[in-house]
Amino acid sequence: MMSYRRVVWGVLLALVWTAESWAALFGDVRGIALDPQGRPIYEAKVFLRGHASKSPTVGQTNENGGFYFRAVTLGEYMIVIEKEGFKRVEQPLTVLPDSTPVLRFQLEIASLTQTFDIVAQPELMGSDSPTPTRLFSHQSEKPL
Repeated sequence: MMSYRRVVWGVLLALVWTAESWAALFGDVRGIALDPQGRPIYEAKVFLRGHASKSPTVGQTNENGGFYFRAVTLGEYMIVIEKEGFKRVEQPLTVLPDSTPVLRFQLEIASLTQTFDIVAQPELMGSDSPTPTRLFSHQSEKPL
């Protein structure tokens, strides 16, 4: 009977130690994306990229503008938030154990810019006109 209790206590101690060591290796990242008036931005893309990682962890804001990354390895990261119509936000971030502050990101409205090229095609003079047409160059007064 004594050995059974020792095994149970050993398992419980191992579970507690594992949970404590897990918490010491990971942290959480929590934040909210807001527009210039302080309203939540829904469905903004949130990228969390570690300095040593090539591919980011990707999330999305909820209807309250919130996002949450759970069990992130401790260390240095870059957080990027994107939403069409807003300027992209990038901010460095350090993930620490036992610390999950709510990060606030206020996105600015993107300026509207459009570019286009206008290309004019030379048109032929209409031949169905009853009036005769003559073209003159600017260099001479002689008809072409």
